[in-house]
Amino acid sequence: MQRTDRGTEQSQAQYLHDLNQYSLQSGLEYWFFEGFDEAWKGAEGGVGAKWGRWKDTRQPHPIIANIATEILPPEMWP
Repeated sequence: MQRTDRGTEQSQAQYLHDLNQYSLQSGLEYWFFEGFDEAWKGAEGGVGAKWGRWKDTRQPHPIIANIATEILPPEMWP
């Protein structure tokens, strides 16, 4: 069976949520470095151009923006 949820804002939000939860449980430090969608990254496949936290119009992806509420501020890091 082929997955149909790849490349959606919901699947990106779930990935970031899961990564953040794993980080909190294991002490893994991670960096999120893809700020904006970039059309030229379409060569990476269907989702390559859409992996930013913000659209290429500089508007936040509605679902993705909520991940910021889960990330602990530095003063609360273990």
